[in-house]
Amino acid sequence: MLAAWLLGLAPPAPAAAPVAGSAQAVHARQLADGLPDALRVLSASRVGAGHAIYMLWYAGDPHSRALFNWYWQHVADLDSIGVAVYWIALPTSDADTLDADCLDSIAAFARCNAPGYQADAGDALDRLVANFNAWSAFAAAHGLRGVWAAWPSPRGWTGSANVLASHDGGVDGAATFGLYLRKLGLRDLHPLLASLHTIAQPGVDGAQRLYVFWDPDCAYCRRDFLTIAANAAAIHAANPTLGIRWVPLGVLRPGSRAKAARALAGYAAMARDERGYDEADESGALSAAPGVDPALAREESENRLAWAALTGGGGTPSYLWTGHGAMRLTPGSPDDVMQFLAALR
Repeated sequence: MLAAWLLGLAPPAPAAAPVAGSAQAVHARQLADGLPDALRVLSASRVGAGHAIYMLWYAGDPHSRALFNWYWQHVADLDSIGVAVYWIALPTSDADTLDADCLDSIAAFARCNAPGYQADAGDALDRLVANFNAWSAFAAAHGLRGVWAAWPSPRGWTGSANVLASHDGGVDGAATFGLYLRKLGLRDLHPLLASLHTIAQPGVDGAQRLYVFWDPDCAYCRRDFLTIAANAAAIHAANPTLGIRWVPLGVLRPGSRAKAARALAGYAAMARDERGYDEADESGALSAAPGVDPALAREESENRLAWAALTGGGGTPSYLWTGHGAMRLTPGSPDDVMQFLAALR
């Protein structure tokens, strides 16, 4: 049943700027009851989505830019699960880093968030202050002071100042934001986690789970796998509550799916793939030939669908931490795998 439900989920958006979205900034009152008429918001999201979240964006703040750029690359993915994101631009002491025309449309706003953008006139302050005044009055009336995100709910407006509170140097803030938005749209990510077909890392078997999405032809996956295998006892000693679960799936090459399905036979099969890995060709050692056990092929397919829903197709390896009720996503291989694992709490 869960696999059938996942098959109805649209695939994640490609990492390219979408062309959809309103041509102009819109009055917030057109989107949600109670928002002040003077507040202007920007969005490329599909109108009429089931869930709306209003993000505060601070001029010149690199974290605000990172969060917006993640959104801009994943609009179609979020639309597919019924989540619309609306951006409220606010001033900081760095307001002169933005030109007023950046606030004319979502496309202009995206251009001004892109790496390398430099303001010409830096004349956005008046428009940012007008937004600040409108937002501040609304926030005070609804108890939303200090939030970075707000949304209407059946019980009235609510907000959050700490969804990214667990962010640290080893966790990608934008990806964690994306995971949070998926949780908002899908309501509960735990059925997706329960659908994963995993392989336990011997010797690292604590109760707090770290899921590692692994492709048999991924060079960085191999590096991390061998590091963890060689240091399992040290990892457990440094963090006894940690339990690592590998999630095989194939996305890199046409034959990766067959290899990942064969890897699902167990840890020994994964180890054969990695220890016989062809570094020159970046190819795992397991066979890519057809004729995979149908049950294992089905498990690989379910892993791939859950990976897309949970991460937005964020690549492999991706690390999803679910310990102590937290849910954090780190795409890509950490700079120092041992340090990253030791810090997970």
